[in-house]
Amino acid sequence: MGRKALTVKAANQRLEAAQMGLRLFQRGEKLSLRGTLPPRPGSKKDRPSQQLIRLGVYANPAGIEFAEAEAYRLGALLAQKRFDWRDLEADPKEKSDTCESWIERFKQDWLKQQEGEEEAISLRWREQFWYPAFKWLPPNAKLTAQLLDEVADRWKPNSRSRQIACQKFQRLADFAAVSSNI
Repeated sequence: MGRKALTVKAANQRLEAAQMGLRLFQRGEKLSLRGTLPPRPGSKKDRPSQQLIRLGVYANPAGIEFAEAEAYRLGALLAQKRFDWRDLEADPKEKSDTCESWIERFKQDWLKQQEGEEEAISLRWREQFWYPAFKWLPPNAKLTAQLLDEVADRWKPNSRSRQIACQKFQRLADFAAVSSNI
């Protein structure tokens, strides 16, 4: 049995077949969920309406996988009439454990060790860390060894691109004190 297709269209087909009531929606490079949702707290509306939930993840395979899982979770809450907007507001402590947070801290530490023109340093960051590895991590997901292993599986085994990505993930894991055997 093959892997499930990680495209917005394929994910939306699966969500529609499961009658989740939510769809993935790509805005630029980022993903959101769209569906009929209860009014937000403080809204003047008193009936459910079409609304967006910004997920803050990129429209790459890891982001699509995260967004689809979030759609199933929120769809189940909607079906049980237990959906609450306050549950979507992340606790600041949880926010500090996200991939996005750890990548930013890693970048700041890395920048302290760099010399040269700002433009050249920025280019090195993108070429050495962002494009080969970090852009594939879902920003709002908690940084764990299991997540790093799952994202590493997007590359073919024994490929050079996987080796490079795993080296970058290992450096991030060491920096964040996440035990990992990538």
